[in-house]
Amino acid sequence: MSGEGIVADGVMFGDGTVAIRWRTTPCSTVVWGSFEEAIQVHGHHGATVAVWHEPARWPEPSMS
Repeated sequence: MSGEGIVADGVMFGDGTVAIRWRTTPCSTVVWGSFEEAIQVHGHHGATVAVWHEPARWPEPSMS
């Protein structure tokens, strides 16, 4: 992802799908099947650094 500093925000869903939203004007959002696919296109040959934050822990839904 081009630029210096934080240039995008993203989320990885439980099934591995990734959404990335660029902090540009106008902004854009792209959905990928996996993080690996997103980095393959936007990773700048290893120059991109992804910082992962601790995932939120949601309670499992009740089936009752």
